[in-house]
Amino acid sequence: MRAASLLLACESATEFQIHHELTAVPQGIELSVAVEPAEVIAGDTVRIEVTVANRRGRPVTLHFPSTCQLVPLVEDAAGEKVSPFGGCGAMFTDLRLGPQQEKRIEDRWATVRYRPASRPPAWDPLPPETYRVFGLLGAQPSLRSEGKDLVILRRPD
Repeated sequence: MRAASLLLACESATEFQIHHELTAVPQGIELSVAVEPAEVIAGDTVRIEVTVANRRGRPVTLHFPSTCQLVPLVEDAAGEKVSPFGGCGAMFTDLRLGPQQEKRIEDRWATVRYRPASRPPAWDPLPPETYRVFGLLGAQPSLRSEGKDLVILRRPD
């Protein structure tokens, strides 16, 4: 029964199914991202915080098709993913938030791109550019927060 309900875009008074068919964060649910510092030298570490908040007057339960509930995402100017976040487990998870309650996750990222296909695998500092950082709900690209700029500067010689 649970698997069948995830295939439908169904919503009850207090429950939301988070899946690929949703195109926007549900009303009353706020998704945000913060990145600090907002300007770094290539290869330096930044802190990315993703927050989901229930701004409704009643509890909500978010049902996810994987272990990824809140995921940071970094894209370059062309909209290509450059961050290594993910690795979601294939199992159903739930997140219950009371009225005005929040859940927050924090990740640290060394502003590098991982190339697992290279021999040996390599981590390359990102080129200087302005990148966009987002928070994803359920690792769904359509369920994203407003973006924040992350400026990566050239490493001094």
